[in-house]
Amino acid sequence: CLPVADRLQHCSTGVAPRTLLTTRRASSLTPVPPGGDALSTSVQMRRAGERARFGMPVWQLLGVGLVGVAALTWWWGKLCWPILSAALHPSAIGSETLRSDAVVADEEHAQAVLADVRRVLARLGIDLGRMNLHVRLMSASYAEGLTFKGYSPRAARAVQEIQLAPGLSTVHAALVLAHEFMHAWLWVRGFPALHPVLEEGICELAAFLYLLSLLHEPDGTQLRCDPLELRRLIRGIETNARPHYGDGFRSCVASLQGRQLHELLGHVREHSRLPPPVL
Repeated sequence: CLPVADRLQHCSTGVAPRTLLTTRRASSLTPVPPGGDALSTSVQMRRAGERARFGMPVWQLLGVGLVGVAALTWWWGKLCWPILSAALHPSAIGSETLRSDAVVADEEHAQAVLADVRRVLARLGIDLGRMNLHVRLMSASYAEGLTFKGYSPRAARAVQEIQLAPGLSTVHAALVLAHEFMHAWLWVRGFPALHPVLEEGICELAAFLYLLSLLHEPDGTQLRCDPLELRRLIRGIETNARPHYGDGFRSCVASLQGRQLHELLGHVREHSRLPPPVL
């Protein structure tokens, strides 16, 4: 005869207590294949669960994330950081005052002068952006300045280097580099081959405009120069007797009267000659 409690449970379930416990435990277990098949099945079940939650296995999700982080890092390093760094930390070249009478004796000094020239000419629309230009001092001063042109590996026009005669004062070196930078600008911007008188005249015009900016807008340059010295150099360009330089410059000035500089340069690029003077 069973106790009352056991009889009540037996009547309500129709199964003996021990048998009920065993049945519940057995129903909660899933048969697992023996050996390595058990591990494989477990991995498959886990990946199926990951797909249900994330749309892909976690290891693939991590891989996509790493690729995204790498792409973002490259984008930041190549595009954003140089601009932000330049804004937050201006270079020493742009922050140091240049003495006009100091002799340019090394390439670091020459690069600083070129940086000032580029900054001033950029306000006139003569700009090559962040294109790197290297200045090298000549071993022998057979010319005050030379611009070596070429092509990049991608067949784009490029400037190999600008050479500068050693021993020039800073303001004289700036005058020469403004002239040579205009040669580089004409080449990189795709101008056709110009007559030497025309090209040299345009480059003398750029040097002339640079000196005028130093004279009338001294706050826009790091080069500190005596106004009397600037006027002497400006007068030297205006009265230059060499045909390729003086005559070319005076023709450019005559064509520039009544026009903007970009209008003159646009006409030269299209027609390989100066526009007629404005009447």
